[in-house]
Amino acid sequence: MSEDQALFSQFLSTGRNCEFGIVQKWSEATRLGLLDWLATTPYALLNMLKSGFEGIGEPQQTLLHVADTEYIIEDSRYRIRGHTWEQTTQIPREKSYDQACGRLKLLKRKMLEELRLGERIFVYKLNLLPVNLALMRDIADQIAGYGPGCLLGVFDARVNGKPDFHVEWAGPNLLLAYHPRLAPYEAAHQIDMEGWRQICRTALDMVAAGERIGRTAAFCRRNARIWLYISRRCNLPSGTARARREGKMRPAAITATSPAATAFIPPMKQTPGGRSICWNQPRSRKSMSSTAPKYANAAPA
Repeated sequence: MSEDQALFSQFLSTGRNCEFGIVQKWSEATRLGLLDWLATTPYALLNMLKSGFEGIGEPQQTLLHVADTEYIIEDSRYRIRGHTWEQTTQIPREKSYDQACGRLKLLKRKMLEELRLGERIFVYKLNLLPVNLALMRDIADQIAGYGPGCLLGVFDARVNGKPDFHVEWAGPNLLLAYHPRLAPYEAAHQIDMEGWRQICRTALDMVAAGERIGRTAAFCRRNARIWLYISRRCNLPSGTARARREGKMRPAAITATSPAATAFIPPMKQTPGGRSICWNQPRSRKSMSSTAPKYANAAPA
């Protein structure tokens, strides 16, 4: 498996057009996806997620058109349309229609399974428009309702005034990325592959880091003695320490590589992946020495 294939196979396109589907096809990372070759507005995507993709592939809401010499499939309920890759000169209209309906039903089942598993990052890209953060968060919330999936929204860096290839968290399962050279809608094959590589690598790294930090925080919340140990070492007020110990507060900041926090946790209690937790600046080592023996043997409950 090539490096590109391994990278892009961890993502799944949800629209707006077929640009990311072409990226996956060129990298030979193509997996059958319902929305790979369909033009999908963000509102259509949100409505499909809310309804569980109800009616996709059913004859009563599926239409077939002809554009040049290709059959084009359309869903009249969600107002999405896209390629069938079948030519009018090669296959009768009735046969193409039946095949398109069957294919949409199959891909709908696969999409629902992908949403439940949440193993891939769902990509939605939108040209020319500023980020509608509320709408993207609504879509991400709907994805979270199916499973542990994450949404990556890719937008035009210049329109949004963001640095090229910048990727940031915008919600618990929402990443926003900014690409300076998205392919125009009328020329979807004019793709900046290197830009997509950079964004997707960064997104994967951020999701992986977030998962490890989340597991670390959950581990500590389940172990009151470790909560007490860290809060004392980090010089938290007693009320804050008690609230954290009782699970009424969440960490205000969790850092992946905090040497100060690493020094405070006994070696045998290191968190998975070598990650550490720190909520505040610690006191000096001299002031900590008086309390160190008392908690040196702390163990999780």
